[in-house]
Amino acid sequence: MKLQTNDLQEINDLHKTNSLQEIQILIFSLPCTNNKEFTTIIKEYELDSSIDHIITLFDKIFSISKYTNTDVYHFLNIFSKFVDCVGPKECASLSVKVRSLKFFPSEKDTDLVIVKYFEVINKMSLIMENEELQDVYSRYIFLQSKDIVNNVMVHFIYSKFKDFLKNHPIFLEYTIEKGLYKEMRLKNEFLMDFFPSFNKVVLIDSSFDMNLGLRIFIINNTKNKYLFQEFFNDIPSWYLKSLTPHLVPFLYYNFDIYGIYRELALEYCNVLSIDEFQKHLENDLKNVKGVNNEGCVEDVKGDVKDVKVDPQSTILTDKSQPTTLPDNPQSTLITDNPQPTTFTDNLNPLNTPITLSPEIQNLRSNLKESISLFNKTLDLDILVNRFGQIESFLLLRSSKSTSLKSLGEFLCKSKNEDYLRLFTSTFDFTNLTLIESLRAYLASFFLVGESQVIHRVLTIFSEKYFIDNVGKILIDDDKTRKFLFNFSFSLLVLNTKMYNPNIKTKPTFHNHMSDFNEEEIPSNFSMEYLKSQFESVCEQKMELAVRNKAGRHHFLIYENLCKTYGIPTEFCWGFENVKGGVLKGVYDKGVPSENGVPSKGSPLNTPTPKSLTNPIHHIPNTPNTPYPFFIFVWSDLFKKLISNFFDAPPDHFFLICDLIKERKLIERYLRENKSDTGRFLSMFKYYTPLEGDLEIYKMFLGILKRLEKPRHGVFSEIKNSLIKGNKPEVRDTILTQFRKSFYEIVESKFNPNSLLLINLSLKDLKSNFIFNLICEIYENHLESLEDLSMIPDDKISLILDRLVITGNRSKFCTLSLFMTPENLLIYYKNMLETVPRFLNGEICETFKKIGIYNEDAFCIVLNIQKEYDLFEFVVEIHEEKIECRGVYCDEDVEGEGEGEEKGGKVDEGGIEIEGDTEGIKEKGCNKNVRDAEEGGNERDTEDTREVTRQDPNVKVDHLNLNESIYLFKDEDFIDSNPLFLFKIPLSKDILGCFSFKEKFEDIMRIPTNLFHFYASSKSILNQSKAKTIHKAGCPLKESIFNPLEMDPRLIYMLKKADSLNNKDVTNYTLWVVNLISSSLPIFCRFFTTYFGLLLTIKNSNLVNPIIKIFCSRLGKTLSGNPLCCKCGYKNLGIVENFIKFLIKYELANIKDFEFYFKVRNEKIKKSEIIIKNGEMYLEEKSDVQ
Repeated sequence: MKLQTNDLQEINDLHKTNSLQEIQILIFSLPCTNNKEFTTIIKEYELDSSIDHIITLFDKIFSISKYTNTDVYHFLNIFSKFVDCVGPKECASLSVKVRSLKFFPSEKDTDLVIVKYFEVINKMSLIMENEELQDVYSRYIFLQSKDIVNNVMVHFIYSKFKDFLKNHPIFLEYTIEKGLYKEMRLKNEFLMDFFPSFNKVVLIDSSFDMNLGLRIFIINNTKNKYLFQEFFNDIPSWYLKSLTPHLVPFLYYNFDIYGIYRELALEYCNVLSIDEFQKHLENDLKNVKGVNNEGCVEDVKGDVKDVKVDPQSTILTDKSQPTTLPDNPQSTLITDNPQPTTFTDNLNPLNTPITLSPEIQNLRSNLKESISLFNKTLDLDILVNRFGQIESFLLLRSSKSTSLKSLGEFLCKSKNEDYLRLFTSTFDFTNLTLIESLRAYLASFFLVGESQVIHRVLTIFSEKYFIDNVGKILIDDDKTRKFLFNFSFSLLVLNTKMYNPNIKTKPTFHNHMSDFNEEEIPSNFSMEYLKSQFESVCEQKMELAVRNKAGRHHFLIYENLCKTYGIPTEFCWGFENVKGGVLKGVYDKGVPSENGVPSKGSPLNTPTPKSLTNPIHHIPNTPNTPYPFFIFVWSDLFKKLISNFFDAPPDHFFLICDLIKERKLIERYLRENKSDTGRFLSMFKYYTPLEGDLEIYKMFLGILKRLEKPRHGVFSEIKNSLIKGNKPEVRDTILTQFRKSFYEIVESKFNPNSLLLINLSLKDLKSNFIFNLICEIYENHLESLEDLSMIPDDKISLILDRLVITGNRSKFCTLSLFMTPENLLIYYKNMLETVPRFLNGEICETFKKIGIYNEDAFCIVLNIQKEYDLFEFVVEIHEEKIECRGVYCDEDVEGEGEGEEKGGKVDEGGIEIEGDTEGIKEKGCNKNVRDAEEGGNERDTEDTREVTRQDPNVKVDHLNLNESIYLFKDEDFIDSNPLFLFKIPLSKDILGCFSFKEKFEDIMRIPTNLFHFYASSKSILNQSKAKTIHKAGCPLKESIFNPLEMDPRLIYMLKKADSLNNKDVTNYTLWVVNLISSSLPIFCRFFTTYFGLLLTIKNSNLVNPIIKIFCSRLGKTLSGNPLCCKCGYKNLGIVENFIKFLIKYELANIKDFEFYFKVRNEKIKKSEIIIKNGEMYLEEKSDVQ
């Protein structure tokens, strides 16, 4: 292998030697015999094929002082071959002389020598120093900028220049940064070839100096929305159509929705006729591709169903139930509400919201108005309150509706100096020249021409310029600060001198700088720099603008705003963020500053956190945009441009409303055409299915009354006064048109809300024909009918008859209430007698609303109660809480009672309790309680029972009952209490006393009527129902004995028996109580819970039997009967608790229950009653071990 390598090297050396010999031969054969210096060099040359020797020869040749273009061409031609042979590095010593060669345009062969020169120089440039490269670069620029060579040579030179720039990219950056390409004859080609290398800001700035074709090229490759909106009016239609087949939605979602861009979709549609508008609309909605539930694209025609979009693209809500037509006549309102707002297509079964952040919604709805108000009032608070301080100034700088004169007046006021500083802080002058910064600054507001104002403004400007550039192009010292202000002021004065026609003598640079001595000028400001600033003013006037203009700095404001609000700066094209030829390197260079240099921070196209909440960044590819997006776009645009189409034919207008699912806009059309009877009537048939407006229906009925005279219930004659002056054939046409419109309206489908509005409209009309016509409409819409308030009872009765026949109970209940109560009560009575099967719960509830309580109503109650209980309707039970303290109390009550005597105690109430509990005498508790109620016994009222009354309308609470209140303490069963008597503490009880209110009070005072009421009930009011207490099963589980069901009815029976004091009623009530007592848990629960009821009953013939019933049932239980039934209920706690209350309030005494205590104690000893956790349980003998 090593031998082969050596052989190959020898072969290469041989070839190289042969090539060098050939080069020598070519040099000696050059046709330059007329050049004496060359001839002399050849004669003195000694043949030698070494590289050094040949380089020496070329050094002498390139040192010739006089030569022609032809000579130079020949020299360079051979030298090019030599460089190819030995490489440019070997020829490095010749680079200076080769670079310094000259050619003469006046001589022949100029083109040839230029071609060869740049061919060689590109080869040698690889080893040139920077200064040499600058010289070569200058030659390239000079030849391409001046009209020296022909067009063919310019293209050749440009091709070599491209190679040069590729080899030395630093010069490419310099060409772009300094804008030298603008002077080139092939600047368009340069821009397209090096497009990816352009900084975005520089590129945008350059576009304003280019022709339309190049602008379109830039727009097409950058997808920049700022350029698109600035040049939109100049962009040819062929390019717009090439962007997307759905141009309007594309424009809308890229521009109109954000607030800071021009509303290009609106501008585009504003010039369209209704035919063109409809054509575009139908094109977008006809065969749009949607996305099915599996994420696949499918064709959609008509209404979209099951549309689904990638959740990253937009937010979709798939609702299974259909939605009704939206009737919102106004465009979407977006305010500065902090909550996010959505745009939705409510008409589609699919709710498809487009979510915008609250900040963008605020821009969209308030920006234009806020700036307009600022222009008029100079009140910045309007903007600050809505957008913030910095954002307000950015928006003022960006909006072309900003009056810079108003802004200047505001900023130049001395009291607003802080605002001026804040406004100045929105600029970034980093690496900009002083004149560039000053031009941008003074172009942003109108400078008031007062010396103090100018001084203040330039002071703040120079401070900002110093801050942005100190440490970069400026030195941090006071001298620099002071000079910046002074020189800025001098430039402003120079601008006045140069462009004021009254000043004839214009200053020179020397004159201008005479105001400064050398000591005042900082070292980093060279004379060349200062002169360039001076010449800039001389060449171009510093304009004081009135409105914001498009340009570099205006674009940067947009970029800043887009970053602030998370708004995309480029077109949203497809499902992914396609860069599509966007500038290379821009995406990772960050947001550019005023000078086009990217600032640190977020990449230019990286969404900020705000932008991530905005799905507009991910709008699907426009041709595949789902149908609801287009619906919303066209709907919003049509609502904004609706005034353009009010004179359109009704059918045409309706078609557009139908396509965009905004039929409510028909209402605006009707309002605008209320004086055009033909258009109004032709459109009205489309309006009836909508939720209408009262004013519109009044218009319609007014036209109906004005136009028609009834004959046999049909439209027959139109007043001639309305068509007076027309020819007969024209009148016939009008008559036919009107008649057709009327029939179509009568046969059309009315919205339920519209039927209500018709009813309201009848209030102001007295036309019998219209009334009959409306009734016919009502008969065709019974299911939708909700209001008959303007219809007489005889007509309502007929409608109700139809509802009874069809069995439509729900609608019957709704419409029957529009009859007068007296007539409705009669109708109910007749209906229940003739068609009792029509009765149901709804009919029952409707009856309750009549509000008349006479004998007819009571008869209806008795009929209804056979199926539906009306107790709570007829009777209202009111509970009043009272605080009571018992008469009988035990001695060991902590903190209660004072003073002890042998053999007895005295409680607080003064009621003496003898030493032996068995010897307690009755104290007449019933009398005391009654006296307390009547205020007759002052001591008993205050001491025995202290009453605190609460809300009398409090309902009985049956839900908080549980057996935990019946727990006993261990000391209740100690040996010192031989009878195991429980203790009765001197505590106070919150008890309830009850009253009732009856709707048929007078009728139900008659016992016969009361018994009819009881007998018609299916509750315990009916003794036949109470008899079933043990037949259906355990009463504890039966609904009839449920506290919610039983308690209020039993309370009523007891209070009613007490109030009537009628023997039959009392006996009936006691019979029901006796039936209930067969279940002691139910009996004791009721009377323990409502013990206050027993205390307040005045009829002793009612209370004493109840206690006797209890004692009787208790004795049977001790004899072996179950507490309740076979359910196995065993807890005696509820029984003991009731006994405790009876003794405590002396409705009974201990002797009355001595039989119970003795048997109970014996059973405890026999373990037939066991005690668990303070409670006693009755055990069967088979359970005792």
